[in-house]
Amino acid sequence: MRADGQPFALSQLRGKWVLLVSAPGGCDARCAQALYATRQARTIQGRERERVQRVWLVTDDAAPDAALLAQHPDLQVARVPRAVLAGLPPARTEST
Repeated sequence: MRADGQPFALSQLRGKWVLLVSAPGGCDARCAQALYATRQARTIQGRERERVQRVWLVTDDAAPDAALLAQHPDLQVARVPRAVLAGLPPARTEST
């Protein structure tokens, strides 16, 4: 379910390059860095940036901070049950 209460399905983004971040609504420093990285990845696509859709899968019942969301106006936020997350491929992260 999206933050606005509408249903959400990844299939709605068919044809887009999707960058997913899954994290609790509290969004710690690592989460904030991941969201920033997806924003930068979208920005560097230049003319193709509209092909990139960023999605934050909120993994708990906590509400994301409004100030954080304001920094990411093109970010889709969806709350997902843990069972759905279990069906996704494992996370790929880069060490810094």
